[in-house]
Amino acid sequence: MLAQLQASFNRQLEECSRGILRKIDKMQQQAIKARECATQLNEATDPSAPELSVPCIPDVVKDLESALRSPGASGITGGDHGTASSERGANPTDSGAKRALDKMMGGKLQTENALTSLDIKADKWEAWMDAVSPEAMTDAQATKFSAYQEQLRTIKEKQETMRAKLQGELKKMRRVYEEELLLNELASARLTDSITQETRLRKTGTELRMRLETTRLDAQETNRELQKQQCSCWLLEDERTSAQHEHREKQAALSAALGAGHVPTEVLATLNRRLDDALIPQEAQGQGSSSGPQEEPEQALRRECAALSCRLDMLVGSLRAELGTGSEGPFCKVLEASRDVVYAHRRLVLASEAADAEQQKLAHIKTRLELSQKEEAALRLQLETFRDAFEETQRDVDVLLRVRKGIVQELPSAIAGLRGDIPNGASVVVSKQQRELGGHQWASQLPTDGLKDGQESEVGLGRLEEERAELEKKSAAVIAETRQRVSLKQHKTVLVVFHLADESHVAPQEMAIERTERQLERVNQNRKFKQRVIVLRRAQEKQSNKYAARRNASAAWEPADDIRMASQMKMRLRKNTELINSLSEELNALRERSVIFFQDVPEARPLKQKPAP
Repeated sequence: MLAQLQASFNRQLEECSRGILRKIDKMQQQAIKARECATQLNEATDPSAPELSVPCIPDVVKDLESALRSPGASGITGGDHGTASSERGANPTDSGAKRALDKMMGGKLQTENALTSLDIKADKWEAWMDAVSPEAMTDAQATKFSAYQEQLRTIKEKQETMRAKLQGELKKMRRVYEEELLLNELASARLTDSITQETRLRKTGTELRMRLETTRLDAQETNRELQKQQCSCWLLEDERTSAQHEHREKQAALSAALGAGHVPTEVLATLNRRLDDALIPQEAQGQGSSSGPQEEPEQALRRECAALSCRLDMLVGSLRAELGTGSEGPFCKVLEASRDVVYAHRRLVLASEAADAEQQKLAHIKTRLELSQKEEAALRLQLETFRDAFEETQRDVDVLLRVRKGIVQELPSAIAGLRGDIPNGASVVVSKQQRELGGHQWASQLPTDGLKDGQESEVGLGRLEEERAELEKKSAAVIAETRQRVSLKQHKTVLVVFHLADESHVAPQEMAIERTERQLERVNQNRKFKQRVIVLRRAQEKQSNKYAARRNASAAWEPADDIRMASQMKMRLRKNTELINSLSEELNALRERSVIFFQDVPEARPLKQKPAP
């Protein structure tokens, strides 16, 4: 047992001695390099004792051992010992060297080797020490045996002391090593997590940029569609205004025809019924053509009006053939006027329906454009947030890489803060499995504000998408309700028109002619002002589009001619805007002064008396 313990101790002692010798060799090599550097710099400095460097004294002590040698060893006689001691005490160089030596090495030039305490050799063991019992030993043998036992006890005590000291140093080194190992594992795990997060943020940033580009293109396409839809709405508004004027004129003509000659009620009822039958195929054809190829609303309106005109002409021809009337006469005039009123009313209904539908589409496109702009702004904000998080992650990765390479000697705050959580016990043992499985979990618990901001941006974007879906549902419901109301309004308008046509033939002819003239004059004035406003508005829109296109196509630096042209166009736009505003005010004033044509028409007129036979 003692032999095994001695062998184990010797083995550990040899390992420690080899480690200490390696450190001593390393220190000696560093001292040699420092001396070489000092020699190259032409400085008379001993790197091992920099306090001994006195530049103002030419005789610099280079050998510290000879400076502190005892008087007997240096060849000084006994009589000169006092003089030498007093001179050395008065010499500041000697006192400085001694203080430096006491401060650094405890007053000894030679370092105390930890193994010198074990250099105690016991006396040689002899065979009689085991063969002779202590009672049978002589005095000399007993003395020798006691000295031998005392030497063995002293050696064992020193071995125990050295063992305790080495074990303490070993525990300290193991604690420091395991602490550094744990921090290294944490840094590695944090580095891996940071690299993964950087890759994920780079991928997410690329996706956000693609979505932003797609949203921007959609917004541009929606803007072009909005401009096209706006032009279509203007054209349909012009068509509806023209249809209103035509309807009023035809109403006046029908009233004049009914006032000029008497037509039996049965004939008027038959005429109205036949005209109603002529409108039914048009409605069926309009419903069937909705599934055909897509065409412009203005073209569809003109096509339907042309088809209606052909059917009404055929109906008028068939009625003339049935009744045997010519092209002259009161009934023929009433027939022509009724045909024109039905055509004008149907045209007005179709134009109003198309204009309302286009206005709904325009509102829907504006809503889409606003949603696209909001989505683009949200994506830009989210992209900036992810860009900041990506830059922060890149800086974190750079610091960790430099720590791993040894370029910097400090860890980030998220990892350096873990030093205080490590226990100060005898050992910090972390198993390999725990390091492999727990490293990423420890690193994943570190806060990442950039990722949280990105998640909040994604939640906000999801809310915008939900609001967009709700707006689309509401717009679809509004469009459906509007179509239903337009169809009901169309049906009621047709009934009211024919009812008025039945009752208006009893109005006096003079009152109808006078009111017709006044109404036509006001309608013509209103129409002229409206046409001027439309022309000026189109010119303004054309100039605005041209200026916007030129501004988008131009580079950052514009020539002086382009700047001057832009200023001229702005002045023209300002003048046109003022002119449009003034014309709009005049148009509103005319509308306020206008009256409804059938407002004060009497419901009946006295019947014509038959001449006496």
